[in-house]
Parts: sequence; structure tokens; C-alpha cells
Amino acid sequence: MKMRKILFLLVLTFYSVCVADDSLLFRADFDAFSVTADYAGGGRESTTFKNPSLQLRMWKGIDGKGNALALEKSERCAYPLDGNFNPKQGTVSFWVAPLNWKPGDHGFQWFFTASQPDFTMHVYKYVWPNCLFFYISSSRIPGDNKRLSAKVHIRDEDWGENVWHKIDAVWDRTGMKLYVDGVLPKKVKWLDPVVHFTAPVDFPDAASGSIALNNEPSQREEDKYQRTAFDNLRIYNRPLSSAEVYDEYAKYRTSTFGSDREVPILPIPEEKIPVTLDGKIDPDE
Repeated sequence: MKMRKILFLLVLTFYSVCVADDSLLFRADFDAFSVTADYAGGGRESTTFKNPSLQLRMWKGIDGKGNALALEKSERCAYPLDGNFNPKQGTVSFWVAPLNWKPGDHGFQWFFTASQPDFTMHVYKYVWPNCLFFYISSSRIPGDNKRLSAKVHIRDEDWGENVWHKIDAVWDRTGMKLYVDGVLPKKVKWLDPVVHFTAPVDFPDAASGSIALNNEPSQREEDKYQRTAFDNLRIYNRPLSSAEVYDEYAKYRTSTFGSDREVPILPIPEEKIPVTLDGKIDPDE
């Protein structure tokens, strides 16, 4: 009987891990020293690496644990989009560390891109110093501006060499949010981490296209050897809540970036309900 109970608990634990979040479409941790995805709803193999082995692209993972992928600015790691990404809504989550550049430098740093007909998404450091952008372009966005961006200010003091940061780009038919280190940063002048669409957007279904880390190869001689490390790439087919984004970051450390964590405001009853400590919860209580 005892053995049956142990076996049942083991099966239950295994099942719980396997179905922990059925909205997960894609996961790449690079701990197996390969660019082959650990899990994928579509193609797992990189379309830009003939040999999936990391070779000289190995790098210590988040806080020195595990392994990460280090890419020069002239390289990109791409995968098929269909099955691995849902343009209609979702969350793209990853950790990134600058290895020999800083946010105050002039020039782009392209972190993540998803591209297919009538839908393009980028997460990148803009050419202007210290500006982090989450960009979506589609003809289906209402109004004259078919290209919208959530924007965040990032400081050189926070983004030192080999310092890891977590980025979460969240969107659905109502708008976009850009989280850094588990929180929505404070708005700084015109840099707003939240975009609200003027009307609900019916983005296209997934089609033939690509998703990629470090997407845009450098054309400038002076910065093509800049390097960036990536780890724990996750793609979900739903927008994660602010609590879920924070909790994933808090598995590694406490966030000190930007604003405080969002806390739900609970209504206060006009009359206090008397509570009797009898071990039972009455309807009024």
C-alpha cells in the first residue's frame, strides 16, 4: 500500500511538471550546450545554425548557473515561427546580458524578433541611448499609426557588462506591456511601458515566418563584434499577468528596477463583519 502511494505521488509530480503551463509554446535554456530548443510546438532546430552545438558561443548562465548563448552582433539564432509563436496574443520572456556594450552606446541591439506576413514584433535597444523598445507592426492596428512601441528607460549603471536582466513583452488585442526585471517600470517622459490600442486588434493567425534572437546582423564595422548573452527564452500563447511575470523573476532575485510590484486594490466593506474564531467560515465572513 505504501509503495502504491509513493508511485502515485511520483506520477502526480511528473504529470504536474509536464502540464505546469499548457500555454507554453517554446522553451530554450541552452543548458545542453546546443541551440536546439528544449521544447517547441513547432520546429525545434535553429534555421541559422548548421551545427546546433554552441562551441565558442557558450557562456555562464543567469548568476553564473547553467549555460547561456553568447552571440556577436553579426550572428542570429532563428527558428520557424509556426507552432512556436502566436501573433494574436502572448508573452515573450528571456534573460539578456550585455557583454561588451552598454545601453548608453549609440546604435541598435536587437534582442528578439518575430516576423511573418502582416505582423512584425521586435524587442530591442533603440539607436538612441538608454531606450528599450517593444515594437509591433501590423496593418490591422486601428488608426493611422500601424507601428506602436512600448518603451522603457534603462541606465548604464544598472546594465553593466555580464549583468543579467529579465525582459517580458506581453500583448493581446487590447494593448502591449514591457516588463523589466519582473515589474512595469515607471514612465519617464515619453517612454511609457504600456500601450493601449484605441480598439481591439484581431492580429493574424500564425503563418510561415521566423522567430529569432539577435535578429539584425550588424552592417557597421565598429560594432559588429559587440556580444550579447541570452538565456531562458520562453514564448507563451497568452499574456502572463503581472504577478506571474514578477514571480518568475523572483525565482532568481528580488526586483529593484522601476516601479513597485502591482498590488490589487481590494474593496473595503462599509461595515465591518464580526468574525468568530471557531474554525469555520460562515457566508458573511
